[in-house]
Amino acid sequence: MLWVARIPLPPHLPWEPLEIQLLEMDDLSFSLEEVDGRAFLVLYAPRPRALELEGLPMPQWEEMPPGWESRYREYFRGFPWGEKLYIHPPWEGGNPGRLNLVINPGRGFGTGTHPTTRLCLTLLEEAVGDERPGRALDVGTGSGILAIAAVKLGVREVVAVDVDPEALGNARENVTLNGVEGRVTLVACAPRALKEMYPLVLANLHYYAFLKLSRELSRLTAPGGRLIVSGFLAHDLEAMAHEMALVGFKEVEARDLLGWGGLLLVRG
Repeated sequence: MLWVARIPLPPHLPWEPLEIQLLEMDDLSFSLEEVDGRAFLVLYAPRPRALELEGLPMPQWEEMPPGWESRYREYFRGFPWGEKLYIHPPWEGGNPGRLNLVINPGRGFGTGTHPTTRLCLTLLEEAVGDERPGRALDVGTGSGILAIAAVKLGVREVVAVDVDPEALGNARENVTLNGVEGRVTLVACAPRALKEMYPLVLANLHYYAFLKLSRELSRLTAPGGRLIVSGFLAHDLEAMAHEMALVGFKEVEARDLLGWGGLLLVRG
């Protein structure tokens, strides 16, 4: 059983205090969505909860009926991104002139509509370029969109990990829809359980998750390897670059999009 609450976000609401509050709550997932130019905080929980959130009204919960994913059809449409990619749902056709990513929306967040996902895709396309790494790691894969994109862009094999079984179920469906089952390996684990190093690591997480995982990300990135990170606000770009420099990374490129930030880093 899944319950959801959608709360409109005021235009100038400070995000960081709210994000800290949400990250400290057990049995609660959240995402940001934009519909017709309006931003919404979307909460997911196994049962309704009375929450006093910073600067927001009390959430009004509703139980998600069977087939709730179809509600995404109201706003999820195919679109091109970057130089090569085209992201579209399974109920729409692709673009024959681009690399098509078929993403079926679910609780595994990452349809490509959020700025942090788009930043990761942009930096991924640049990082892969003509020197395609043989392997990559996707930490917190969600819908699997970054792992699938990496394979479509030429990475031979991607290991994608997440601790949320529902996200992994959604990622598994998307891997199948894209016909990359033999090249994307989905693993239910935290990064600390992994032992190997990778020449390319992808991580679209929250700012405070990076503070906890910075050393793990360094351990998992091969010397000379690249790390792509997003999931934090643009004004945290300098702080993120500094934090990652402390664990051996050098900034290659910083980007921002609609108030969010992304970094391409190389490990020394």
